[in-house]
Amino acid sequence: MVSGEAPRIAPDVAAVPVYRASADESPFAVNTYVGTPILQADGSLFGSVRGFDPERGADALSEHGPLLDLLSSLSSSVLEADLRATETARQLETARRDSETDALTGLLNRRGRDRFVAREEAGCPGPSDTRRTRSSPASPGPGRRPTRRCTCRSGSGGPCVADALCNCPQGSRAAGVTGRARPATLLP
Repeated sequence: MVSGEAPRIAPDVAAVPVYRASADESPFAVNTYVGTPILQADGSLFGSVRGFDPERGADALSEHGPLLDLLSSLSSSVLEADLRATETARQLETARRDSETDALTGLLNRRGRDRFVAREEAGCPGPSDTRRTRSSPASPGPGRRPTRRCTCRSGSGGPCVADALCNCPQGSRAAGVTGRARPATLLP
């Protein structure tokens, strides 16, 4: 069908030798065939849309060739737009990541750290929402401040990353902090 050796619409598969041979090997009955290629912008084949019917179709089915051409053209256009949008999104993500990452170390730079902190603080409760749980002591002790419990990570209740960056007594694995005296290492 794609190479032009057989018609794209065959109301009687038995009348087309190429389709008849394929229909004989098929695990289900095929007596009518309709198919159209989906082409990429450069003209190369992306795939095809095909339809089969176990009953022999009417000869008038061949009159729907222009509609089949239109559907093929529309599918090709949608495919091209989707591929273009996907490529643009990939380029945008790469540019964003490059602008927030130090090229030498691969770690977040200041812009990346600021974006990470802003995103984490937006999903965490504020200072007035300090909550005490069984794992957090009633009194944090000298030199330590109360730990806010984060509710933005699927209700995990773990220490807030914003607190981890601000000398959290329990630390946070998400921010790479394991204790009070260690500096935070942000992960992308």
